[in-house]
Parts: sequence; C-alpha cells; structure tokens
Amino acid sequence: MKTRNDRVPTAPRVPDGDTERTRGGGQRIGYARVSTRGQDLALQLDALEHAGCARVFRDVGSGTLRRRPQLDACLDYLRAGDTLVVWCLDRLGRSLRHLVDVVALLEQRRVAFQSLREAIDTTTAAGKLQLHLFAALAEFERHAARGMTLVMPRVRLCRLRKAPG
Repeated sequence: MKTRNDRVPTAPRVPDGDTERTRGGGQRIGYARVSTRGQDLALQLDALEHAGCARVFRDVGSGTLRRRPQLDACLDYLRAGDTLVVWCLDRLGRSLRHLVDVVALLEQRRVAFQSLREAIDTTTAAGKLQLHLFAALAEFERHAARGMTLVMPRVRLCRLRKAPG
C-alpha cells in the first residue's frame, strides 16, 4: 500500500515550511494564474481562500506558455487524497487537450480536481462525467484540426488547376 509520501514527481520539491499532512485526509491546494503583470490575482485568490485552500500557487504569464514554474511546483506538491482547486478551467490548461492531460495525471495520482466557476468536482460522478465530455471534445477537436490540415493542400491544388491561365 502506498503512503501519503509516495508521489510521481514532476519537478524537485522545494521545502515550504508547511506542517505535515495528516494521514487519510488531503489538503485543498489552489492554483491561480493571470496572463500579464497588469492583471490582478485578487478575485482568484479570494475565491480559492473561500474554498478552503491551505496553499495557493501563483503564476503570471500567458496560459499558452509551456513552462509555468508555479504550476510545476503545485503538481509536484500534490499528494494522493489532495484536491487541486482552480477558479476557472482556463487558468489551468494551455488548451482543452492540455487541461484533459493534466486532469488525467491528477487522476492517476489519486488527486481530485475542482474548478469553482464551472462547478466541476471530480470527487462526484457528475464532475467526472463533465471531464470525460471535455476529453471527448478535445479528441474531436484534435481530429477535426488534423483532418483540415490533410484536406487543405488538396483544396489549394484543385483551386490552382481551375484558375484561369
């Protein structure tokens, strides 16, 4: 049987001074992100505090960036039984596919996920259903984009052949 200290690391853990978590009960850990320094984290931080988050990791930078140091630290910090809480889905994922991948990683590690604005909570059957629907949409989106990528060169070639010459 795995202990609370068993984890799948994503980045080295930085000592943080938090007290040791108790066995059997997880913490609610928040993640907040704004795209630019001119934006304010206050709304997200207030919501995450109100949701009972023991700790909140914060990033400033576009969601499309591949590297978000505090998200990496947050994912490393989470343990089985914990819940990752975000204000809104778009604060976590760079894209729908990335969001689905992150939540799948959390599920493998037995970490729950909650998005406050969309009222998604993977500890409930309805929350799991919502995320599976999002995963299906992401898969559809990926295949549709791939299909267009394959079709467009043929369309251009047909147009060139029909062009008056």
